[in-house]
Amino acid sequence: FHESCDTEEIKKFYKMCKDLSNKKKFKLPGSESIMIDLIKNSNKKSYIQFKLFLGKDKNKIVCGAIIAKCMERIHYIWGSSLREYSKYGVSESLQWHIIKYSKQLGSAIYDLEGINKKLNSGGYNFKKRFGGDEIYLEGIRFYPINFFGKIIYLIINITMFIKLKINNQKKTFSWNIKIYSKNENTLFYYYFP
Repeated sequence: FHESCDTEEIKKFYKMCKDLSNKKKFKLPGSESIMIDLIKNSNKKSYIQFKLFLGKDKNKIVCGAIIAKCMERIHYIWGSSLREYSKYGVSESLQWHIIKYSKQLGSAIYDLEGINKKLNSGGYNFKKRFGGDEIYLEGIRFYPINFFGKIIYLIINITMFIKLKINNQKKTFSWNIKIYSKNENTLFYYYFP
C-alpha cells in the first residue's frame, strides 16, 4: 500500500468509486475535482489533512481509501475496491494499513463513518468485521426558543417526514463502534451516522 497525490491515480480511484456507486445504486458524494483538490491541496500544517491510500497489483489500482486527519482523529471519507480482488481481502488489509498509519501519527480514533444494516448490508458487514461495541447516537435535536424557531422546526419535521415516505424508509439511527485492538492495545472509534 502507498500514499498517493498523483492526479492520474486520484482520477482512477474516483472512477473506481463512481463505478461502485453506480453498481450499488447509491449517490457518490463529491466529485473528481473535489477529490483532486482535497488531496493536492492538503497542508501538513492544517488541522485537517486528506490522504489517498492505494493498493495495487503490479500497476493496477485494486483498492483505495481517502481519509481525513482532523487533529487526533482519522476519518474514512471514500473507499472502493475492484470486486474481483475482494476474495483476497484487499479492502480489509488496506483498512489495517490505515489503522497502523493512524497509530504511527499518534491517533487513537479512527472514524469509519456511516453504517446501515438495511440500506447497505455490504458496508455494514465490512465494517463490523473489525469488531467493536455499537453505541446508539441520538443525533440532532432541535429546541425552538421562539415562534419563528417553532415554524422552522415544523418545516424541518414535515420535510423529513415527506422525504422518508417518498424513499419508503424508516428513520435510521447513528451508531458508534469502539474498537479495542487486542494486538496493539489501542482504542479505535468508528462513528456511523
